[in-house]
Amino acid sequence: MYLASAKPHRRHGDEKAAEVLAHMVEDQRLMVDRIAEFIEDADGTIDTGEFSMEFTDLHDLSMDYIMQTVITYQKHEIVEIEYLSGQLDGQPRAKALAQEALGAAKAHLQSLEECLDPAAP
Repeated sequence: MYLASAKPHRRHGDEKAAEVLAHMVEDQRLMVDRIAEFIEDADGTIDTGEFSMEFTDLHDLSMDYIMQTVITYQKHEIVEIEYLSGQLDGQPRAKALAQEALGAAKAHLQSLEECLDPAAP
């Protein structure tokens, strides 16, 4: 999400990676909206948080480096979603949202990795 606001340095040939990142941002925005709606329906409180300071230097780096970094974060996110999803037994709507988020995260990881694989279509 941070990269949606702070556009990374791009050069010719980075179009596919930029497209993948833009698609991820849009998917995540939609998922966040759905999760926020679920939390509000349950009278919960939403913590919007802040971007970590470690992200602030990413806009000056190459797209290849950024893609590697995003892949690392994406893998971590998948592990977190899997763990949290396991905590939602007995809450079918929350579990379904978590499972959908997990599927999207795995698909995004695959798209990210394909951007770095020269043999990918």
